[in-house]
Amino acid sequence: MYKVDVLNGCSCFVKNGYRVSQDFASKEEAETETTRMIDAMNKNFCKRHAFSFTERFGNYKIYMKPRA
Repeated sequence: MYKVDVLNGCSCFVKNGYRVSQDFASKEEAETETTRMIDAMNKNFCKRHAFSFTERFGNYKIYMKPRA
């Protein structure tokens, strides 16, 4: 089992109906979903935050930071 977790979702994250945690059967599925979410959030959200991720043992953590 592989996980995608969002560590600190902003109000845009909540308004767009994303889930805080998701489980996947394969690492490839988890990586694909993480990449899709990061791209969508960085393109479509309010631009006050930037989103990126870390991966460890097939588990992905998405986090946000203020834009400079």
